[in-house]
Amino acid sequence: MSDPDNLDVIGERKDGGVNMLVVTNTFLDDSDATCRHLEKKLRAYLYAATHENFPKVYPAARTGRTRIFVSDRHSVSGRARLVVEVFAKQAMARDVEVRIGDPVV
Repeated sequence: MSDPDNLDVIGERKDGGVNMLVVTNTFLDDSDATCRHLEKKLRAYLYAATHENFPKVYPAARTGRTRIFVSDRHSVSGRARLVVEVFAKQAMARDVEVRIGDPVV
């Protein structure tokens, strides 16, 4: 994963809403460092997605939900999956969907 403060990929959906993608360049292991980095990265994405300027930059956010995807191009450990699942519940309370996978299959 890149620096937690960098947003890797953001795209507006034609049907409304925005997809954001956390790009992984290696296996997401179950180490403390990886899980902390992943959570910090997700927090940065959620902050951006819920910021008042987000719909000004990405107008499609006004007409659909923002979704954050954690790429599963490489394996994701059980512990890293749990970090995403717990975070997803917090994010959904702010109307942002978080899941593992890629937005385009």
